[in-house]
Amino acid sequence: MNALFSLDSMKLCDGKPSLKITLDKTYLPKKLNNLKSKGHFYPKNVSEKLFHSEDDSIYFLNDANSLRFILSKNIILPSYKKGNRCKVSIKSSTKTVRNLKLQVTRFDKNENFIGIDSIYIENENENETWKGNELSFVLSNEKALEISIFYAGSGDSTQQIRLSSPVLWINNKDVGNLDTHSNQYLGHINTSLNPEYITPLSENDNRDILSNIDGIDDKLIIGLGECVHGSTNILRAEYQFAKNAIVDHNCKLVLWEYPIDMSLALELYVLGLVEESYGEEIKKDLRGTFGDYIASFEFIRWLRDYNSRTTEKVHFLGMDNPIAPKILLNDFISQLLNKERIHPYFKLIDSGDLDELADVLVLNDTIMKKTDNTTLKLFQKIIKTNLYSDHSPADIDRRDYEMYLRTCAIIDVLSDKNQKTVIIAHSVHLDRMQSAINRLFYNSVYKLGNYLATQYQNKYCTISFQVGKGLYVQDECSKLGSNRIEKLPEAITGSFEKSALNTNSDYFLYPSCKLNEHIVSKRYATRGERGNDQFQFVSIKKHFDAYVFIRENIPSQNIEQFPFFYMGKRLHDREKRYYFF
Repeated sequence: MNALFSLDSMKLCDGKPSLKITLDKTYLPKKLNNLKSKGHFYPKNVSEKLFHSEDDSIYFLNDANSLRFILSKNIILPSYKKGNRCKVSIKSSTKTVRNLKLQVTRFDKNENFIGIDSIYIENENENETWKGNELSFVLSNEKALEISIFYAGSGDSTQQIRLSSPVLWINNKDVGNLDTHSNQYLGHINTSLNPEYITPLSENDNRDILSNIDGIDDKLIIGLGECVHGSTNILRAEYQFAKNAIVDHNCKLVLWEYPIDMSLALELYVLGLVEESYGEEIKKDLRGTFGDYIASFEFIRWLRDYNSRTTEKVHFLGMDNPIAPKILLNDFISQLLNKERIHPYFKLIDSGDLDELADVLVLNDTIMKKTDNTTLKLFQKIIKTNLYSDHSPADIDRRDYEMYLRTCAIIDVLSDKNQKTVIIAHSVHLDRMQSAINRLFYNSVYKLGNYLATQYQNKYCTISFQVGKGLYVQDECSKLGSNRIEKLPEAITGSFEKSALNTNSDYFLYPSCKLNEHIVSKRYATRGERGNDQFQFVSIKKHFDAYVFIRENIPSQNIEQFPFFYMGKRLHDREKRYYFF
């Protein structure tokens, strides 16, 4: 199979297909009937309906009235001479299909659009087994291509599509077999890091690490992003940076990618408003997250100890979509009041009258004696405005916007103009700007970091934690399934990781403004993306203020095998606990 490009390596970018793709197995050799797609497609049930033939084609067959998809693949171009002709060709065999389009979008090294070329893939004679289709253009300043196949559906239930893998030609040479990991892939282009700007880090040093970022004292929000989930190294490094922000940089609020309703009782523990023994319940909840729950609890326990020694408390809250507000509010109230006269509050929760709940809660004598006015206002605002969502956590159109609204609401209550907020989340949420690829397919979908960068501008600082090699934890199939340990794909030439691996440092910080302009990729993988390409084209100087590199990654050591079902059971047990009310 081509090292650079094949049809099954293309990602399904249309997140809302109009139907469930099915397969008529009579079209395939018997020995292939049980094969599944090796590529990553979204949504996940689609991947079980795509089958490969011996000639590396994929069959798309449907039994409904319409079929639509966008298959897309991002390619960093190998070395070429200006004026070389680039050609993309693909073979097709279709039936009752119209408006099937092959498109190539061209980008320069700064992620600017250079041009778009497209042709329609249509078999004039539908009895023809294969038809060749190709488009070509002259290369000038292109650094990357996005090769896409669009189909909007014909409305005919007999439609069929069969495609071969596209072939990429440069100067009449098929470059599909080039090894993207080879140093020769980009020719003689220098992609090294300058040792002068490498700041070595130590896992045992929590002081001064943020001071290595220019202008850190003027920042109000510091985003700490992980390029992959399921890494113990990254998680501990993020907490190390958060501790430094708290101790030396006046950080009074830490937000993380965790359900806001589940974090309410955790906040009580961090503030010292519940007994130390409640930490065991916190641990059990953390086991339902996709990460090392021991590493997370160590940081939470450190934060509780820190708060016990200071008058200015540091708050720790989730800003992600709620998962079970009624159940978790009951738990929060029960812990806050220590089961004293909680029946009336439970009734308000059950009836959904959260405005009244918030108003009467902050007038409770027990609560007023336990905490301060700022924390009371925080609880009131969260309960009134942030505990319900009409959207699922996976809704790409709304999730990050709602995280942004919660972040701003919490900051408005807790932080003054001189205090910092740290946000811990996946790098995809904290990115300053949309990537060129996202602008192409999801022009109206923005991330939390996009909103924060617009509002706070140069007061927002974001750091991405990257890993070079090793193992990590990934979903077996989807977020509903089990976890598995996998090897990180080898870093490609031209990526930050490849350049960092060629240094003598195992753990260091590097400012993005000092990056070589020919480094145009970095590792990126969200959950549920087994087999997907982790290295995408991006002008990495634009997206984060700094990068932290960790050479050898250790997968999450303390993680539930089935976190979704574990958390479901935890919530079910809570629900039974409060059922008698």
